[in-house]
Amino acid sequence: EIKVAEIEELREPEPSVLAKVEILMHYRRGLRDKFPYLKEKAVRDTTATSITECAIPTCVRSFRKGKEMHIFTLSNGTNQFFFDDGSVMFFSLPSCMISYRKGEELLVHSIPLIFNELDEGFKEKVQMVCEHYSKVLKVKPGEAERWLLK
Repeated sequence: EIKVAEIEELREPEPSVLAKVEILMHYRRGLRDKFPYLKEKAVRDTTATSITECAIPTCVRSFRKGKEMHIFTLSNGTNQFFFDDGSVMFFSLPSCMISYRKGEELLVHSIPLIFNELDEGFKEKVQMVCEHYSKVLKVKPGEAERWLLK
């Protein structure tokens, strides 16, 4: 079982860690035409799931292997990454969870990661978190936040 303390250790990585992690998760390509003008409550996918916590862009832009990445910050401190090919991720760095609300449920999915010269201890902890959330596909609202943001 993952301990909260172990997750907290992962929440504030060195700045270089983000640059070394290539995040791969191809999501709704239909979001492509919304870049970079996403506004609050404007992010929707074809299953009628809405991202109600979506915030105005923080004007931070970076490129990873030719992909433009728009970084958003939520009110609770989590970050959202929108790639220019339509990929989208939502997670509390580096807890490796994608979350989005559908009705009263919070759907949680793990994010596949490719690690490039990361510290092995960090890599193992991230994988452990991923494995945990890959099993927890549905939790009640607030449950995941208690895990990740406590």
